[in-house]
Amino acid sequence: MKQLVVGYEMKIQKKLWMALFMLAFIIPVIATAGAVTAPERESIVWAAGYDTQHDNYNPWSGEPAFGIPFMYEPLFGLNTAKNNTLIPVIGTDYSWATDGADLTVTLNENAKWSDGEVLDADDVIYSYNIAGYQPRWGGMQDVISSMEKISATEVKFVMAADRKFSFQMEQFLYQSIPIVPEHVWTKIETAHGEGASKKDFDLFKNDWHDTSFKDEWKVASGPYFPYFRDLTAGEEIYKLRDDWWGMNTIHLDIPNYSGIPEPDYIGMRLYADNPALDAAIMTGEIDLHSGFYASVWTGLNRNKYLDTWYGRDSDEYYLALGAVVEIAPNHMKFPFNQLWFRQALAYSIDYDSIEIAASGGYWNRARQGIIDNRSDAHFSLYNASIQEKYGIDLDFEKSVEILEENCYQVDGKWFTKDVPLAFQGTLGAEADEDVPHAGYNIELGGYEILVPSGWTDVVIATQMWAGDFTDLNITTLKREVDFWNGWRVKIIEGDFDMVMQCCTPDLTSSPYTVFSGWRGSDNLPWDNASYWQCPEYEQLYQDFDTATSDERYAIASQLQELLARELPTIVSHSNGFWYLTNTKYWDNWPSAKNNYQEIQTTFSITNMALKQRMFLGLTESDSSGGAIPWNGFAVSLIVGIISVLAIQLIRQRKQK
Repeated sequence: MKQLVVGYEMKIQKKLWMALFMLAFIIPVIATAGAVTAPERESIVWAAGYDTQHDNYNPWSGEPAFGIPFMYEPLFGLNTAKNNTLIPVIGTDYSWATDGADLTVTLNENAKWSDGEVLDADDVIYSYNIAGYQPRWGGMQDVISSMEKISATEVKFVMAADRKFSFQMEQFLYQSIPIVPEHVWTKIETAHGEGASKKDFDLFKNDWHDTSFKDEWKVASGPYFPYFRDLTAGEEIYKLRDDWWGMNTIHLDIPNYSGIPEPDYIGMRLYADNPALDAAIMTGEIDLHSGFYASVWTGLNRNKYLDTWYGRDSDEYYLALGAVVEIAPNHMKFPFNQLWFRQALAYSIDYDSIEIAASGGYWNRARQGIIDNRSDAHFSLYNASIQEKYGIDLDFEKSVEILEENCYQVDGKWFTKDVPLAFQGTLGAEADEDVPHAGYNIELGGYEILVPSGWTDVVIATQMWAGDFTDLNITTLKREVDFWNGWRVKIIEGDFDMVMQCCTPDLTSSPYTVFSGWRGSDNLPWDNASYWQCPEYEQLYQDFDTATSDERYAIASQLQELLARELPTIVSHSNGFWYLTNTKYWDNWPSAKNNYQEIQTTFSITNMALKQRMFLGLTESDSSGGAIPWNGFAVSLIVGIISVLAIQLIRQRKQK
């Protein structure tokens, strides 16, 4: 009998081992079930720091989803950290005619669309034609007279008569104009183009996740396509295409890059505020932190995986030069359109205290003429004499002196001696009729400075600006508003007194791009938010476009002087971009050790090629592990199966 029991137990044990053996095949299936919502942590690069429109896959938008540079590609990129080196993408090179009347671009013959169609000259011409109708590329039609297809891989851009050797034309090549498939977008244009031109896609979101969106329209050339999105959680994920044309073809200069991207997925997460974002990078929940980290050096010392290339006092680290942090006064309103008023405010600011309190010391005072000699892209055009002549620092007595020249005081309050006739009707009745002063007299004060809520560093700066102005007896309040529906909308509608502005082109961009931040009439949050209009500045900007290398410095100096002298905005500091990275899962971020390009912010849409390269070049970190990503359902199911088998074995033994 004992032998029979033992034999039976052996059969049960064999069944148990067979079940466990089968589980070895079942587990991977279970673990990957629902992968649409949860890719393996080791296979995805998580970024944060971009409060984006997650449902907007429109490549023509000025406010697109995070993944647009990975879905669509430009002709070229420009690496300003490496002596303005041209980065080939869809284009391989370009050349000017000897007289500068036209420019010819050669295309990569390997470039293809995701549906297998060849990407050729027709697509480039069509895309640049569309771009000319979009607000983001205003002025293109003034630069380009016509475009001609020389062959399938050659496009000629013919310049307008007064735009020979146009610097702006070169910007159009390598900044952010996406190339779209003509055979798809002509259909989209018919269905969704707006206005008489039928090429204005301002309201079209190109939402690939919309169930009603046509599959035949989901065509692009880039390496990563939309995979998953959770609008409620503020999360979007993009998946690597196995058939991307660029594999083993482009960006092969990136150190440690094999030609085949290692990340299978890239994703963007939205966090409520900077503290939450800081915690996420510390724990390794995200890999790239594109925002303000108040105690960055403490964090670096506490966590061996954290790194940054910015801010340290060493030749190995870049200066943290982002966009200019400034106060943009509304030039459509009095007294913000008066130079004396802007000067009085500017001299009342305690810049040194703001630098310490708002940023922990990583901000740097901005140059009065905007162009910054600390930028690799600017130093050759920087005119030091302008800073010496027009530089502004805290001088409270100077502020009072300016106000006394243009105002008078009653009980400590400032009243204007007069108001230009054009603005009198917008200001109501005379504010101080009893005081014997001629002119239209109004009290200064009762103003607001708008700032997006949750932007910790600039919120602090705005509070301090408002306090400094109030100390001058010009009552001013900081007002925090939602970024998308408050701050942004107020700027577009011109409904504000002053706004905190730090979304103009960053100082690693070319001088031509940076100068554009103080001109134009579209008045998006990143383009001339103050509504300043200056014909002299506009003419100099156009002259700068076609200047020879010998002429460029002189014209750039005039542009710098106009900005410094006229003070269209009150420039405070150059914003520090830390771009903190966590290398627990992914390494080979642009850094001092590889130095292949400058790192890009998650919200950058002005240099698509460099942003794409930054993620393509990532390599798996040695510390990433590789464990099976067990999810709760998988673990519960496996434990349950094993428990049932074990109980069955025990019962059988008891029965025998």
